[in-house]
Amino acid sequence: MTKEDVYASLGGQRKKFLHWQWRIIVITMIGYAVFYFVRKNMSVAMPGITAEYGVTNKSFGWIIFAGSLVYGFSRFINGYVVDRLKGRVVMAGGLLLCALSNFLFGYGANLSALFTGVNEGPDFVNMFIMVMGVTIILNQYFQGMGYPPCARILPHWIHPSQLATKMSIWNCSHSIGAALAVVACGYIMGTMGTDMSQTDGVVNTIIKNLTTNGVDQAKAVEQAATYAAHIGAWKWCFYAPACLAVVTAVFVFIGLRDEPKEVGLPDLPDTGLGGLNENKKSAKARKKFEMEMVWKNRWVWTFCIANLLGPKFLTEARGLDIKSATWTTAAFEIAGIVGTLFAGWATDHIFKGKGHRMCVCCMAGAALFMTIFRFLPADAGITQWHCRHPRLPRLRFERFARGLCGRCIWMDTRV
Repeated sequence: MTKEDVYASLGGQRKKFLHWQWRIIVITMIGYAVFYFVRKNMSVAMPGITAEYGVTNKSFGWIIFAGSLVYGFSRFINGYVVDRLKGRVVMAGGLLLCALSNFLFGYGANLSALFTGVNEGPDFVNMFIMVMGVTIILNQYFQGMGYPPCARILPHWIHPSQLATKMSIWNCSHSIGAALAVVACGYIMGTMGTDMSQTDGVVNTIIKNLTTNGVDQAKAVEQAATYAAHIGAWKWCFYAPACLAVVTAVFVFIGLRDEPKEVGLPDLPDTGLGGLNENKKSAKARKKFEMEMVWKNRWVWTFCIANLLGPKFLTEARGLDIKSATWTTAAFEIAGIVGTLFAGWATDHIFKGKGHRMCVCCMAGAALFMTIFRFLPADAGITQWHCRHPRLPRLRFERFARGLCGRCIWMDTRV
């Protein structure tokens, strides 16, 4: 069915429907992007927390592992919740609860001092890790209230023939939110906080914390002065995104609508739910629908299995400063926008709506380039690549794999 055929069925309400369609797409994009502000901020704040308090990667790893499990569980549970409540209520509520957990995390050190009566030492650090773990796990559960409302709302407003293309536009919210979050938090970490770089005790403590956590002594000494110049900046990586989430929650609640009928518009053809709406009051009909469309649906399980297959790494393992690490992470997210848009277009126009084929192509490409990244030399920084191949112009690439052409000369420009 062509675009004209789809919207022709709306008659004189076509223009109003298109207005509301893009309004819903934009509002959900903004809302979901802000979820990443109160999620990705943690990865930027972790190096500062390690420097100040000596929290180890092992502790962070266990907390993030538990939080990831809770996040997956939350998305599953909130899928059921959204089917019974308004999507805009769940999404706005999730943003408010994420904001609350981020405020609590920002006060984590203060709460730990209140509970233990001390501002340093093993008891203080252990309590801080416990507070951090509880707030992160809660935040991860609340994060699971972001995607299900969008998955429930958008198919009501977008015809199946355009769903992949327009959902790919919406899906850019992931990358936009993540990129802006790490850049904003990277700026906070590099400009805010209390300057204690002239206090030998603070600098020495940071050096000790970094080396205990596996950072090379020379790198630890080099990084200590930077961290000491911004003591407490990590807290604002939680306060500022939390304030943004509160404002966005109000915006989402006021501006979003779940279905066209809520604004006096008819449904598009083929956007119903297989008769489920007409049987909302029938528990038997709902169970039958879920059993056939979810539990016995081989494609649902196929995509679940396929889906199984940061800045802290870049600062500690690659030796980048926090600003360079956050801009590198942001570049990764920005590149993802291009890939997302292409994948949506290709699904509709090349694979004719067969999304699983596009998924296979994307996973193959991801495997290829992760392999290239794995074999990059440990000291690979920003490099220039000059190729003397007779059929190729002189080119310059950044962070490119060595040895692709036997006639190429590598020059490290960091010196």
